[in-house]
Amino acid sequence: EESLKRFADMASSLEPGEAKESVRETMVQLAALDTDLQAAREAPGGTDSDLVAKLGKRITDATTKASRLRATASNKHAQLMEPLRVEVAQSILARMAKGRRQDQDADAFALADQDKDGFVSKSEFTTFLQDCPGNFSRDQASRLYDYIDDDKLGRLERDEFLRCCTVFYRVSRPA
Repeated sequence: EESLKRFADMASSLEPGEAKESVRETMVQLAALDTDLQAAREAPGGTDSDLVAKLGKRITDATTKASRLRATASNKHAQLMEPLRVEVAQSILARMAKGRRQDQDADAFALADQDKDGFVSKSEFTTFLQDCPGNFSRDQASRLYDYIDDDKLGRLERDEFLRCCTVFYRVSRPA
């Protein structure tokens, strides 16, 4: 509970990505507390059932609050990163279109995966973006890489990389 209070106080000053990670850590701590509570319930010699019930409710409430905070942080993070992702996607598509005119390999993932290990590292990603039209700083490329690296293994699989290359267009009907 105390961690959640501290997190809520400092959440406004954190970058959304940092806030998301802090909430994830808090949720891991809460899960460990819940496991300890379950062990206390099953311990020989008995436990104070009222105390166990109160602690269980506090853990459940804190977990719910942490989940809400994480969802909010994830949404804010996406709102910040999606415009950059779309701009990079358009840049990659422009590079690929230029490559097709020159009869080059038209697979963006294959071009980015320079060592051909089936993954795109952060350095391969930033190098690939430097060769695309657009003006992206290393910091922007690094933040985007971290955003699209879903499993946080420090390497992009094909589907993660291609999500960066996808541009969704909003179609609206005339009024």
